[in-house]
Amino acid sequence: DEKRDAIIEMEQKLLFALKYEMVVHTPYRLSRVLLLLVFRIIIDAVLLDVARTEAFKTILTEDTLNQVQSTADNLISTVGRTDVDLTVDPSYVALYASHNALKQINEGDAIFATVVDRLRHGDSVLHVPESNSFSLESLIKRIEQVTLAVNDFKMRVMIFVP
Repeated sequence: DEKRDAIIEMEQKLLFALKYEMVVHTPYRLSRVLLLLVFRIIIDAVLLDVARTEAFKTILTEDTLNQVQSTADNLISTVGRTDVDLTVDPSYVALYASHNALKQINEGDAIFATVVDRLRHGDSVLHVPESNSFSLESLIKRIEQVTLAVNDFKMRVMIFVP
């Protein structure tokens, strides 16, 4: 029984290490992917709106926005090759990708805070809960949990494959 569990546990890691791509079509996974795409589009739209403000228009140039979107898309692709997208809410995966992409540019933390603030006070589908207990720090901690889960998966794969 332990051997069977160990084999099942290593299966996805082995496929990842071999760069084997297998797509399992289930309604559940498709709906999560569609939600993730919707959330990314909403975040990109808010980010474009932030880029038009006086405070950030010199930082968020067209090239920078393209770089942020490309980095976020790559991060989401990485998450898609793990089981993290099945265990984490799609909105947090989208926020994870945007947060980590924005961290790579000047004033990225301030831009992310502005995006989250606009999501909290806007009428978008991706609504960050408005409550007295909400803080940007708590949101970032939840996003960092996604980062840890992705990195944990990568580490387990690296340990498995010499």
